[in-house]
Amino acid sequence: MTLSRLDIQDFRNLATARLDFSPRCNLITGENAAGKTSLLEAIHVLARLRSFRTQRLETLIREGCEAFQLVARLEESGRTLPVGLRRGRKELDIRLDGAPVRRVSDLAAHFPLVVITADLHRVLEEGPKYRRQFLDWGLFHVEPEFHATWRQYAQALKQRNACLRQGVAEAQVRIWDAPLLASGGRIHEMRCTYIKELEPLFAEQAERILGLAPLSLRYAPGWAQRLDYPAALAEALVRDREQGQTRVGPHRADLQFLQADQDVRDRLSRGQQKQLLIALLLAQAELLFRRRDRICQFLVDDLPAELDAEHQARVLAQLRELGSQVFITAIDAAALDLGDWPEPARFHVEHGVVREVV
Repeated sequence: MTLSRLDIQDFRNLATARLDFSPRCNLITGENAAGKTSLLEAIHVLARLRSFRTQRLETLIREGCEAFQLVARLEESGRTLPVGLRRGRKELDIRLDGAPVRRVSDLAAHFPLVVITADLHRVLEEGPKYRRQFLDWGLFHVEPEFHATWRQYAQALKQRNACLRQGVAEAQVRIWDAPLLASGGRIHEMRCTYIKELEPLFAEQAERILGLAPLSLRYAPGWAQRLDYPAALAEALVRDREQGQTRVGPHRADLQFLQADQDVRDRLSRGQQKQLLIALLLAQAELLFRRRDRICQFLVDDLPAELDAEHQARVLAQLRELGSQVFITAIDAAALDLGDWPEPARFHVEHGVVREVV
């Protein structure tokens, strides 16, 4: 699936724009604060119904306006899929192929979107939550049953935690153990299988981009390795009742990045860590293509500011080899070598006005 057209109205400083995109490479240039990142953000909001810069969609409405609107066309195998989103101060209306969208997953399933921004290092620095998000994004797109299983797990976890907070009898808490273990155990199995497939692709991508080896992934499932999941849940019950929450399970899992069996945070610079995470994203895109024959859309914000020319070239070469659709921003078009890309589309943003560069 590729994004072939995007119409923008009253989104941040972008008053109105119609953009016809290349299915491969799209370069967006302009000075700082011109609106380059806002254009990427609009694509992100359309695909995931959230921004990578703010929690509140209403703040994206252009000053003095009542709503922003995004209308797009997705293309796949000769089929066109229209998508529309309108966000007012209080209301949100989303339509996919003319029908209302009730769940984010219904839209996200059509649009495997990957984001590379300056704060990518947060995945390593700010806790397991961000690493689980990476892992589960990949599973959502390659395992059809993952999303439904995760919803079952989240519902059982919510009910068990409510019982723990209310201090009900142990037998009532344990009512939720069976559905929690069934769905949580399946999530654990899917994650382990996914990591086993992802790890060699990640190691290859990291070696191509950073020239580093050996690199590996280690999955911590969310409970002590000396126990299986049912035993860990049973052993934790006393402490769970004291703290009012379930402290073991897939919702507490983590993903560790290792070089020569040591945490990469202790061995690599911040710049190298960002390159490492780019390698992970590329590996996920490669696995999605192998498993589901689907390409990813990559939003790459100001790559020249993040990587030197040599590593830029390595990343761009891998994106090109994967057949990805890429949207990449830069202050200066000359800072990026796109000579090997087939007919890249070029856009320039100035004071919120977007024009195609012919």
